Amino acid sequence: MGRIRTVKPEFNSNEGLSSLSAAAHLLAEALLCYADDEGYFNANPVLVRAGTCPLRKDFKNISKLLKELASVGYVRFGDFEGKRFGKIVTFKTHQKISHPATSKINRLNIIWENPPENSGEAPNFSREAPENSGGAPEPLRPEQGTGNREQGTGGADSGGTPESASPLVIPPDSRTAWKNRGMMRPVNQPAPLSDEAHMIASAVIDEIGVTTSWARDQIAQQADQELKKFPDDMDGIRAGMAGAWKEYSRLAAAGKLVKAPCGPEKFYGEGRWRSPKLWGLKPGARAYETPSAA
Repeated sequence: MGRIRTVKPEFNSNEGLSSLSAAAHLLAEALLCYADDEGYFNANPVLVRAGTCPLRKDFKNISKLLKELASVGYVRFGDFEGKRFGKIVTFKTHQKISHPATSKINRLNIIWENPPENSGEAPNFSREAPENSGGAPEPLRPEQGTGNREQGTGGADSGGTPESASPLVIPPDSRTAWKNRGMMRPVNQPAPLSDEAHMIASAVIDEIGVTTSWARDQIAQQADQELKKFPDDMDGIRAGMAGAWKEYSRLAAAGKLVKAPCGPEKFYGEGRWRSPKLWGLKPGARAYETPSAA
């Protein structure tokens, strides 16, 4: 369910977000309403798309857009029991929520990616303090609104010092700043997987009862390869991948394997799910054998 948020005018001219694609900038704003009252959200690409811009047919490859936002420090991601979660880094700083609901996601023991240096918070960009100011460097963050859940409460009439009095500017080459911190994504890292591949992985995980994020990643990568060959057969790919693990597990339980069975990570990661010839069956053992009628 979407929430009412406030967006400052500076949000649309933020240099960090403006360096990204137009779709990523749009997603950044949509995530404010999609996230809970503490800035956390389920980062499953299929759910993100459904909760942000479900009617836009040109709103594709949410995984790639989310990685774009992470590249400028707008969001960070983590895993818990095979599920992907995200957090808008400076949400609580810029969104003032009246009667906020407690985040259920925040209670989870999420393993966050790229832990920031010497801090429990995600990395922030910073700039030098003005000369002779004697002040400490001021953290730079993507601009967001400061409204509550029911209506906006920012502006000069709301009391306090307007934040727009001291505009924050992200360094033009923000990616260089990340590279200097050792947070830059490797050049040879594979391209983001399609939303359909993540959807298949989620369905397979639910069906076979595996919860590790590594297994999920391996399944998604294999599904992405299959989709390139059979783009219109998502259900067939899901059934084949889930069915292979079920049959492999059945044969392992029946003692039909030469060696000890491997885990789902290796089973999918090495492509063993594609053929029983890769399972190491004992002589005479057969996979997908239909039991004879009594």
